[in-house]
Amino acid sequence: SSDLPALRVNQHPLINGAKALFESGRLSYGGEYLKPAKKLLVDLVVTKTGLDKALSFANQFLLSLEEHGHRVVIAPHGEHLSREEVDERESPGKHRHFNNLWSPGRDTVVYVGTVAIGLTIIEMSEDVQVRYVNGEYVREKDYVPPKRGRYAVDHTWTTTKDLPTGRLCLQAYSPYPMAKWKKQWRETNTARSLDAQIKGIVKELEEGSVEIARLV
Repeated sequence: SSDLPALRVNQHPLINGAKALFESGRLSYGGEYLKPAKKLLVDLVVTKTGLDKALSFANQFLLSLEEHGHRVVIAPHGEHLSREEVDERESPGKHRHFNNLWSPGRDTVVYVGTVAIGLTIIEMSEDVQVRYVNGEYVREKDYVPPKRGRYAVDHTWTTTKDLPTGRLCLQAYSPYPMAKWKKQWRETNTARSLDAQIKGIVKELEEGSVEIARLV
C-alpha cells in the first residue's frame, strides 16, 4: 500500500538497521553516549539526540566514498588493525580524561586501493556550567530558581561538566600500528556542516592513503 515507507535504496549497508541497534543500547557512565550491545557496527560515538544527524552524515559520506571507488566495510576478521583513541571533548584539557564510551569490535575502514583508513564519527562534548538539581545536572542557562517563599531553600550547586554539543567530528586514522597518521574534520558554530565538506574530505583521504602507504 502507498502508506508503507519506501525502502531506502540509497542507504549504505553499514547504516542499514544501525539506528535501532544504537537506540536499544545502554548509556555511558556519567554521560549520555550510546553503548550498543552489538560490537560489529559502524563506528559512531554519539548520543540519542545526535544519532540521526550522525547516521545521515555517515550514510552520505560512505556512499560518496563508494562512488569514488573506495570500499567501506567493517574491518575483516584477522587483519591486525587498531583503532585510534577517541577523545570526544571539543577542547581537551591537560588533565587525563577517562571516558567509558562504546568501541566497536572491529574498525570501520575505507580501502583506498589496498590501503585501509579507519573512520570514527564522534559527537563532540563541551565544558558547560551546570547546576545540580534534585539528582540531575541542568545547564545553568536553563535553570529556573524556585519562587522565593518563606521556607524556600535552594539546595543546588554549580559545577562544570562535559555535555554533548550535537556538533560532529570525523576522525580518520591509519589503523596500522607502524604508520602514525590521523586527521580530523570538525563542525563548529561557524564552520560549514560536515555534509558540505564531503567532496573535500574524500580527496584528502585519497592523499592520506599515499602518505600511509609510504609509512607502512
